[in-house]
Amino acid sequence: MNEIQVRNRQRACRIRIPPLLQVARHLLENQLHLHAYALGLHLLTLSGMIALNRRWLDHEGPTDVITFDHRAADPSLCLYGEIFLCPAQAQIQARRFRVPWTLELTRYLVHGVLHLQDYDDQSAPDRYRMKRRENQLLQKLRRDVDLRQISGDAGSSHE
Repeated sequence: MNEIQVRNRQRACRIRIPPLLQVARHLLENQLHLHAYALGLHLLTLSGMIALNRRWLDHEGPTDVITFDHRAADPSLCLYGEIFLCPAQAQIQARRFRVPWTLELTRYLVHGVLHLQDYDDQSAPDRYRMKRRENQLLQKLRRDVDLRQISGDAGSSHE
């Protein structure tokens, strides 16, 4: 089974779902060489992400990505989980780091997938290892796929 489902529960950022799916498939199949996966991508509002962060992680305030691993329910899958992404947070952070918000959103996707592959960012050495892998994958994605196509606003995201 190779399945990706996207639920867009926000309207702050106009997102084109087919290019987002293309990026996710390219990451999973061409870069990570996964051949059995089920992934749910949820695009949440800032307030929705704050509520999720409080409920499941007992953290206050917004965050960019939250990941839930479901592999225990079906160990036959290489990757099975849900990634909750906050496009509004991607826009905020993109302005801060002076990068396109579509690149920042893609970084969150990569980060979530790495968590589903047992990467951790709790300790400094683990964080370094994860960030290095995240940057490698993101660099390849930027080269192979036009991330600007994720934006539903023509010409709004330039790389």
